[in-house]
Amino acid sequence: MKKERVLALVDAENLYYTPRKIWGAKARVDFSKLYQLIAQGRSAESIAYESIIYIAGDPIIDQAPFLQALVRMGYTPRIKIIYSERGIYANGNWDEEIIRDGMARISDIDHLVLVSGDGGFSDLVEAYIKRGKRVTVHCFEDDFSPRLKGASEIVFLTQDILMPVRKLPVPPLKRSRPPRNAGNEKTVINYL
Repeated sequence: MKKERVLALVDAENLYYTPRKIWGAKARVDFSKLYQLIAQGRSAESIAYESIIYIAGDPIIDQAPFLQALVRMGYTPRIKIIYSERGIYANGNWDEEIIRDGMARISDIDHLVLVSGDGGFSDLVEAYIKRGKRVTVHCFEDDFSPRLKGASEIVFLTQDILMPVRKLPVPPLKRSRPPRNAGNEKTVINYL
């Protein structure tokens, strides 16, 4: 029995900004939940599965723990540094590389899983469909481009894919004591 060859291409920048635009600054994708969703129902016996995640990196921030966690989850991270040695901002957009990687593997892949709703990937989706390959697009509905409607399947991500917002403990209210009377004087305290 031939294994189905599945390639997932995950646009992490898209997954970083879109939830914030929809649900606010604290919205963050839980990449473990995402991996389980895109690899859902696929067993090692029936498929050959690879998931590449494309990340923009900042050399000032230590991303090693995050990258190690992604590898443990099953992703293969690719990183593009967004600042040069001279501190000049470089484009952190991975679209060209994602398309190039997807096209380079088109002969080897039976099923492409694209995790992005960006219409810039329409040529990639179309190329796979024309070759009779299956294409699944996972994205947030608010970020879905109609240019991707030719995919075999479209799965809209919901808030279920987000990390729970951590609530910080609320410190107890500090109540100040009324000033002590010096001797027999009466103190009047006005509370506004």
